Amino acid sequence: MSWLLKKQKTNLKAPLVGLSILLMTWPLPSRASQTTEQDKEPPVVSLQEGEEAPFNGLLLTPKRAAKLHSRIEFCEKALKLSEENFKDSLLLEQAAHKNRVALLEEALAKAEKDAERAWYENPELWFTTGTVTGVLVGTAASIGLLWLAAQVRIEVPVGEN
Repeated sequence: MSWLLKKQKTNLKAPLVGLSILLMTWPLPSRASQTTEQDKEPPVVSLQEGEEAPFNGLLLTPKRAAKLHSRIEFCEKALKLSEENFKDSLLLEQAAHKNRVALLEEALAKAEKDAERAWYENPELWFTTGTVTGVLVGTAASIGLLWLAAQVRIEVPVGEN
């Protein structure tokens, strides 16, 4: 049974990524784009004490209205700056991506070139072969010299002047 499950195993990663991108970029209707009757009325109406308000809403003192207006302006400027920062970071990421792609293409071209040459044209092969051969010859020569030195006996006469 497990072989059947392994055989039918499919890769769901690509469709899920595609669906995620589609859902993130799909334009959704928002309330910001819809206008209502309240939006068409004038935003500021002067009232005197004892007058009846022409519509439901929030009554603010001029000082409080000025504070609210300055906060709105500050938030709009902060949003604009963060949008500019986002655009700048996006440009930097795009440039970094282009550099990575160029490096990978260069590495791929080198790998393809290396794959096309014959085995005996590989410089790493000859370097390794030379190194191993040199080590083996040097070791054999050292062992041979040590063996010869052990075989030679020098007799030094003792007591003869």
